[in-house]
Amino acid sequence: MLVIGAGNELTEEYLAKFAKMGLLSQQKNYSMFSGHGMVLGEGSGAVMLESLDHALKRNARIYCEIENYSQTGPEKLYNMDMRLPLTGDVIIANSSGTEKSDLAEIKMLENQEKVVSVKGNIGWVPSAAGILDTIIGSLIIHQGVIPPTCIENPVKGINLVKNLTMEQVDKVAVTSFTFTGGAACLGISRFLTK
Repeated sequence: MLVIGAGNELTEEYLAKFAKMGLLSQQKNYSMFSGHGMVLGEGSGAVMLESLDHALKRNARIYCEIENYSQTGPEKLYNMDMRLPLTGDVIIANSSGTEKSDLAEIKMLENQEKVVSVKGNIGWVPSAAGILDTIIGSLIIHQGVIPPTCIENPVKGINLVKNLTMEQVDKVAVTSFTFTGGAACLGISRFLTK
């Protein structure tokens, strides 16, 4: 199965809708978890999901395995009475820049070892954010390179990776939020020959 996300949303009409909803950042520089709004970007990505047997049979390069998945709705997330089970050497944060989701995510990310977000580098691509973060997570595992988080001010309680880091990473958790308050976490891990 091929999973694709594509975002080609930077049109005047689309930007006007986000501006009217008060979701666009008025800041010169994007600041994660500030609640000051988002900076939009464009992009696309595709991931091939297949059974392990099928991948091994065709001698495919396996970047990672899906280890677990969890999700919750807005009634739990915004009341902050639930945390998604984040397990990973690295957590890829959603960090959309909207006030409610930023507050909820900051609570979820407290005391996590290494947190990364590339939204400050590439912008937030609504229709492809989850797939792009999943690709970045699989490349972190495959290549052992953790990209820096583009941020000027530290976020209290969150250990953001601020410099390019090279190290072996075996597990990554990818978080994803929706405008309606839904949240999901995908756990991916290094494929170990069985």
